[in-house]
Amino acid sequence: MRLLRALPLFPILIALLAVWSALSPLSLIAAVISCLLFLMLRARGAVLTGWMQRQTESLKIPWELGILVGALLLGQLGRIPPGEGGALLMLDLVLVFLVVRGMLTMNMRAVRQLRFSGGSVWVLAAFVVVLGMSLVLNDLQIGTGELIRNSFYTIRVVLFLLFAGLLPTLVPAFSWEMVVRFIRILTIGWVFLGFIQLWVLPDLAVLSALGWDPHVGRLVSTVLDPNFLGGSFAVLMAVHGASFVLARKNGQDSQQRAAAMYIMLLAVGTLLTFSRSGYIAVVAVLGILGLTYLRRLTLGALIIMIPLALAVPRVRERVGGLFSFDATSQQRVDSWVRGFKVAEYFPITGNGYGNYRVAQELAGTLPPGSTGHSGAATDSTFFNFFIGAGVVGLALAIAAYLRVILAARRRGVIGFSVIALLTALAVHSIIVNSLVNPFVVLPLLVVIVGMLRESPERHG
Repeated sequence: MRLLRALPLFPILIALLAVWSALSPLSLIAAVISCLLFLMLRARGAVLTGWMQRQTESLKIPWELGILVGALLLGQLGRIPPGEGGALLMLDLVLVFLVVRGMLTMNMRAVRQLRFSGGSVWVLAAFVVVLGMSLVLNDLQIGTGELIRNSFYTIRVVLFLLFAGLLPTLVPAFSWEMVVRFIRILTIGWVFLGFIQLWVLPDLAVLSALGWDPHVGRLVSTVLDPNFLGGSFAVLMAVHGASFVLARKNGQDSQQRAAAMYIMLLAVGTLLTFSRSGYIAVVAVLGILGLTYLRRLTLGALIIMIPLALAVPRVRERVGGLFSFDATSQQRVDSWVRGFKVAEYFPITGNGYGNYRVAQELAGTLPPGSTGHSGAATDSTFFNFFIGAGVVGLALAIAAYLRVILAARRRGVIGFSVIALLTALAVHSIIVNSLVNPFVVLPLLVVIVGMLRESPERHG
């Protein structure tokens, strides 16, 4: 295929631009734009403007998904009040609106078409109940106002699940094709907003007063956190990987080229996050898919990534950090140790999901200077469920997660891409609290619902 024959030229272009620009992140931005233009011009028989027009038409989505995309792309810039300590995101308000609208127009027949077993629904319901009960089944002596504020974490989880269940009602024609359009818009938006951020605000130290970490020279886009953005990129990568395989099976060359370009765009975006957890998640998705369906594309991605990793000192340093124990690793271990000390008080029912900061204060383990959300959770999603909701909550969370993986079996390429994604995020969530982060979870839920709406035969 012409696309794959052209891939060996990309690392040469990138390496030359990297050396010429002293290995700065902006050189990689210029490189990826050059590569994408080069790839488009290689497409025989297609006029560039006509190709762009077709791609624009392929990004049309219903307005319900449109406002969700807008809120996701607004990211942390939509926090109310501004700063990490802000209690609400504009995304939360959009989520409430969509859930209320879905409940007012509920179509049970559309919900049942998700082909999700009733047992799974009961597991999720039990998990939500346990999260809620954990807030009151402890002896932390929290005031009513504090308890209401802490319950926002549980309310957000409930909103996530209600949104997923009501999505077929909100968008009756919801399908996998719509998922692909949704993910393409997010890919373009997050990556190019990240390029702009690297150009305009490469040093986030100016946002330290608002509680954000002072990342320097890292692509954070509007999420303002490279690790969470890396988890989001893993979700996007799984969809584009599945799209590539399906286009190849169906002989859709233009769709295959488009999927390959989105994959390359995400690969460069991921590299510029300089996030080790993001590298793990994205490489895990590509690796699992590649071992089964995408051997040649995986080889092409490695041809691009390996020269970058060897040529750019900072990428090499971050990758090397995966095999060393540095200050960041020590902070993460310290976070887990503090979590275990807090969990000792209520190992069965938990300290209350969302009560972690208060529990740390009472246990004397809250790090000095913790502000905003920095002391509200540990750096591990399932560990947080254990601390907050005890052994029962942890068991239900794992059971719900495994049921989604089981539901993805025998669903062809799409189901396998979801399994690869959930496997990658399970690893990612060990070191980053990603499975409750809205910028990771909401795209993930859209993907899962899209998979459940498809019959196993259609995209086998």
